[in-house]
Amino acid sequence: MPQGKQVAIARANKPHRDHRANRLPGFYGMLQLSVRDLKGLRESAGCRACRATVNAALLVRAALIVASAVLFISAFGAAFGPQSSIPAVAVFVFILCVRFVGFNYAPRQNLLALLVVFAVLTAVPLLGQGAGPLARLALNIAGLAVVMVVGVDDPRMGNGGTYGFGYALLVGASYDAPLSAGQVPARLATMAAGFALCAAVYWRCRNRTAEAQVAAAARERGEERPYRTIVQALDEASLQNPKTRYHIRAALGISLAFFAGDVLGVERLMWMGLVGSSLLTPYATAVRDRIWWRVGFSAVGVGLFCLVYPAAPPLVQAVFGMVVGMCCGLSGKYHWTQAFNTMGAMLLAQTMFGMGGAAFWRIADSLIAAAVVAAFSVAFNRGMSRLASDGETAV
Repeated sequence: MPQGKQVAIARANKPHRDHRANRLPGFYGMLQLSVRDLKGLRESAGCRACRATVNAALLVRAALIVASAVLFISAFGAAFGPQSSIPAVAVFVFILCVRFVGFNYAPRQNLLALLVVFAVLTAVPLLGQGAGPLARLALNIAGLAVVMVVGVDDPRMGNGGTYGFGYALLVGASYDAPLSAGQVPARLATMAAGFALCAAVYWRCRNRTAEAQVAAAARERGEERPYRTIVQALDEASLQNPKTRYHIRAALGISLAFFAGDVLGVERLMWMGLVGSSLLTPYATAVRDRIWWRVGFSAVGVGLFCLVYPAAPPLVQAVFGMVVGMCCGLSGKYHWTQAFNTMGAMLLAQTMFGMGGAAFWRIADSLIAAAVVAAFSVAFNRGMSRLASDGETAV
């Protein structure tokens, strides 16, 4: 056997040093990590058995998330009716978030912030579903501003994307399929149950959040570190504050994406808002970096769906949504996640518009929303740069 091959085999089968050095977490601990963290752990694993364990954790994690989502959404549907499926998706995502990411306040203040977010996500869709484009624009700007300022005190934690996603999902669904008067009580009950579940999960896991960990570390050092409050977050709002700029950029950008779809009369306004929430991250350059991935891989997802789904046997078609969900759960790359998300969206849309109509509107909505968000982002960043330079000149 060649010496190089012997060395490679020996390296792959070397003892479990990572386990002995406690560099690999337990299997349950791996299930709590993100896909990106797990794949990084796999790359650093020192033996074949360790890498196999990490791969198993990736698969089990994805399967558990998909199975939990199906059961959770089905339970909401059974309890509150079919109109609860979209709110159930948002609540499920929020639950995954609040297990580790609070609102950066004291625990009871975090519950208050969660209540404010749910109140906005309940009221704005209902108020906006019968309004005109300008009224919806004003409602969305106000609603998103409240969600961002109160709910996203530390954008680095990523919960801005989570709550922006939930907002776009719920508001877009109400625009695409307005609730009847008879369905409103069920929606109110759905959101109340969602808040109660999120609050219970957060309270159970409150000591895991970043703000709790920082406070605990300060106490161990003998330091007094009071928690932040919502009033402090409101007092810090300023155009000179990068956090506030992100809040404004997200609120205006997502609202303008909805407004453009409203004015142009596109189908699936939800998709317009979701593009905005995906592109408008705390980092001002993210639109430039992500826009081509978002638009391009939406088209890739459409193409893959149109090729694979019609050719799949009935049994595969029956579980196609879960298969795509597994693929999303295994993907650590933004662009491939968008492709798999598109395939999942196409699964429902093709029942409404046909295959060709669903493909057209998915690509058209992505292009229009991305163009609107990109143009707004460029104008906003230039305006903020000019404001900063004017401030320096005045000083």
